[in-house]
Amino acid sequence: MTAAKLCVVLLLSLCSLTACGEKKDVRSGVVYIPQEVKFSSPLDHTDSACISGETVYLLGTIRDLDTFTDTLTLVRIPLEGGKAEELPGFLPTQFEDGGEYSSISGYLRLGQDGTLWLTENVYSPDHGGFLVLRQLDSEGNELFSFNGSELKTYLGVETIHDLWTDGAGTVFVNTGEAVVLLDENLAVRATLEGKDLGWRRFLTLPDGHIAIPDVEQGIEGGILLRVIAPEAGDWAEESFSLPYGVYGIQPGEGNVLFYYISGDALYAWRKGAQEGERMMSWAESGVDPNYMSAFAFLPDGRLASITGAVSGVDSKVQLALLTATDASSLPERTVLELATLYFDGKLRAAVADFNSTSKSCFISVTEYMPQGSGYDTELQEQAGLRMVTALMAGKVPDIILLSGQDLPIRRMEAQGMLEDLWPYIDADPELGRDALMTRPLEALEYEGGLYYLSNSFSIDTIVGAKSVVGDRMTWTYDDFWEALESMPEGSTATGEGRCDSKSAMLEMLARYNAPRFLDLEAGTSNFNGEEFRTLLEFCNRFPDEPPEPENPGPFAALYYGEQMLDISGVNHFVHLQQTKALIGEEISFVGWPNEGGRPGSSFTLTGLPLAIPSASPHKEEAWPFLREQLLPSEEVSLKNEMSSGNHFPVNRADFERMAEMAMTPKMGAPRGVSQEVPQDAIFIPGVDEPVYYYAMTQEEYDQFMALYNAAEGTCDYDANLMNIITEQAGAYFAGDRSLDDTVAAIQSRVGLYLAELEAVFISV
Repeated sequence: MTAAKLCVVLLLSLCSLTACGEKKDVRSGVVYIPQEVKFSSPLDHTDSACISGETVYLLGTIRDLDTFTDTLTLVRIPLEGGKAEELPGFLPTQFEDGGEYSSISGYLRLGQDGTLWLTENVYSPDHGGFLVLRQLDSEGNELFSFNGSELKTYLGVETIHDLWTDGAGTVFVNTGEAVVLLDENLAVRATLEGKDLGWRRFLTLPDGHIAIPDVEQGIEGGILLRVIAPEAGDWAEESFSLPYGVYGIQPGEGNVLFYYISGDALYAWRKGAQEGERMMSWAESGVDPNYMSAFAFLPDGRLASITGAVSGVDSKVQLALLTATDASSLPERTVLELATLYFDGKLRAAVADFNSTSKSCFISVTEYMPQGSGYDTELQEQAGLRMVTALMAGKVPDIILLSGQDLPIRRMEAQGMLEDLWPYIDADPELGRDALMTRPLEALEYEGGLYYLSNSFSIDTIVGAKSVVGDRMTWTYDDFWEALESMPEGSTATGEGRCDSKSAMLEMLARYNAPRFLDLEAGTSNFNGEEFRTLLEFCNRFPDEPPEPENPGPFAALYYGEQMLDISGVNHFVHLQQTKALIGEEISFVGWPNEGGRPGSSFTLTGLPLAIPSASPHKEEAWPFLREQLLPSEEVSLKNEMSSGNHFPVNRADFERMAEMAMTPKMGAPRGVSQEVPQDAIFIPGVDEPVYYYAMTQEEYDQFMALYNAAEGTCDYDANLMNIITEQAGAYFAGDRSLDDTVAAIQSRVGLYLAELEAVFISV
């Protein structure tokens, strides 16, 4: 059976099952109960952390607001909280050659003797970026230093990701492709080829051996924790096979060789074991495991954790102490079961927050994809089978995370499997529709009902220079070709081949126009009509292979006017400003072209797609978890990266706060005169001057809101149907099949596919 069939069976079973399986209202076994530790820190950004005895060490930077320079600083905090103290003996690495150096970040590790080890990231105009390995005492005084400024040249490598030492005279270097062993005189003792060492770091096992994680076979494989035998100058025979995607690998103590996090769970690998032992669930304990920086079991059995102290991540640093507790001694809470194929970072954070704050309910998560398995199609089908088996046995969840193409959402809605959420929103005293940006949610409706929700959205559209594409929000295929013909010779439509070929454009247009040709609720299709024929003819005018841009690289063709359109949509206000700055003039949201001149822009819900099964016995109890996604957020921010995932909030107050931030000019005083300065800049390869962009104007905000009000529907599609369409159209694009035969073949194949799905429905 295909994955789609499995999901149909899976979700139909929800409709036929009632609450035949009683849910336990208390947890069993040992659970870890967190207590947040309050502390204050002078650091403006925290890069790394470690726990040593009763002390927490944080490494980060303090910014001088007059000079905008950052100073690397090391502080300590008592494990029970309080005010952070700067270590009196610590200074960034000092060099005696008089050159210009700056320490920009670093990574802390705990030595076996209780000292601190710092891998410091240093930059200089002469050497570029390099690492310095330092050993520090508890006051921050330097005990040992290894200067890696010449190491890349010496070894003939482009990058060095980590440095480490075993304390016995050997320095270990991770180049990303190999581990190089240096002796006391810095002579190369051995080079150990890795499979994909990447940015991974060394750790010291309790017996003193050094190990490092290595990727076995990409995302379908796993992680191999490989032990180094320096005396033999080779990899040791002993190694440990871990799931792909593990993180937070830390040295153990006693009979624990090391700890690691896989998905949401903390594991311990004990001596002589063949696999890790699951210790606890972070999310079930109410701790967000995302950006886990350090953790350690204390002598009294408590577990200390630090989150948010991660290089390159702007996140609040939190310290918690978790106490192992017999679940039967805890106040009774209703257990809500959440079913999902993937228990990813966003969901883990939401579950952890709910479990830490709810006094009446507790969420237990069932993830059907194996830990560390990636996005393997065959494993998805097997996960669907396991989910079907569980549901058919009476295991009805209270909450489902819907995942786009993985589940036939429209069929579920038509079969009454999901609860209408509008009545819950309307009756909620803190919500109601006036508190929300309702148009994205209305785009999800089926016959007036809202059967799942999400907390953020983006708008899928196409943006072009107004002087080229016109002052419009819709356009036809003829308008498209007329605009492209007005571009300089050699220009591309969408840049770097993203949609500049027959098959690529067909795939995109078929997705955006699928509802025009397919009625999943009724099980009918219309791929042999005139509208789809015209769509195929439009796509056939593109080349077989996308042309090579004259100025390749991110943003370059758009900046030079050699690319007509930006197809990345509008993800947030900053993205809007960046795109306009790159194009260099007024823009139009023309959307995807179509023959009827309809709006070619649609919504994508980008947060957690959550639903409540209509057969759940705990619908009222499950609603508080879903409503949390719609309430105002404590933190609303703008992102500066072009690829940012910070999308528009569905909550209206958050949306308006974000718009206000985007419209607030950034003031500065260049040459002593107060004036508006750029919000930020985009750097184009080969261009000396960066492209600056400024705060959003009222006119630009009004233009965005016009797009918001014009966008229609969502980009829902079935991956199997897309494959049928693109495969059948291939012969037409190659000139081996007529247009009439092509649309007839697509209509026939789609009809067979829909009949298969209908047969599954009937059999259930």
